[in-house]
Amino acid sequence: MNAQEKIQAADIITRLNKGEKVELRDATVIGTLDLTILNTMKLQSKSIGDREYLSVVNSELSFTNCVFTGDVLAHVWEGKPNTSYRTDFAEKIAFINCSFKNQSSFKHSAFKKEAKFDGTIFTLEADFKHASFSGSALFNTCTFNGLADFKHTSFGSDVNFSKSQFNGNADFKHTSFSAFAEFQDAVFKKEANFKHTGFSNGVSFNNAQFKGSADFKHAGCSGKALLIGMVFENGVDSKHSNFIK
Repeated sequence: MNAQEKIQAADIITRLNKGEKVELRDATVIGTLDLTILNTMKLQSKSIGDREYLSVVNSELSFTNCVFTGDVLAHVWEGKPNTSYRTDFAEKIAFINCSFKNQSSFKHSAFKKEAKFDGTIFTLEADFKHASFSGSALFNTCTFNGLADFKHTSFGSDVNFSKSQFNGNADFKHTSFSAFAEFQDAVFKKEANFKHTGFSNGVSFNNAQFKGSADFKHAGCSGKALLIGMVFENGVDSKHSNFIK
């Protein structure tokens, strides 16, 4: 696709509902890309006053140098009644050097294979709370201008946030990293919360800069911790952590 071409978000949903692989480059996606109401949607759980629906993307998704003008939603919650819609990804997904101009929510999503977000700009909040990544999760050189919410997220394979810039708060509280985690050369401009975070197979924070408050209370690392050149401009609370002294 050429740089001037525009595509409607609804057209992407149509292709996914047909089971087609979606691969776009240098495109502007117009409208809200709502991945929560697909042909695969099923009632996942039901209790008094609560319902959860699950859609599954069974095709590969690949976006390179794309701009999303509307919301990109893999999770939607409706308060009356208490109904939630979420999306799992069975195949590889990639948002490389993309720009999310509005809300992006992948809360509670399960990424079964590799997920790439390298070089992507999140203009507003990036919500990955309670998500799970079974394959590699790549967030190299990302820019998070709003809250980067990875609270209670589980990473089952390699994860890389190298050279990413967190211009808003970064929340990794209670996040679990099962494989080696890379944060080298990352810049945290506001609050960085790694409280109760677990690094099971090591982590690199080499040359990471923390310009706001940094909370590593009760954080633990079972593997090698690479901490050369870390800068804490406003101090660090590492009470009861076992790798930052």
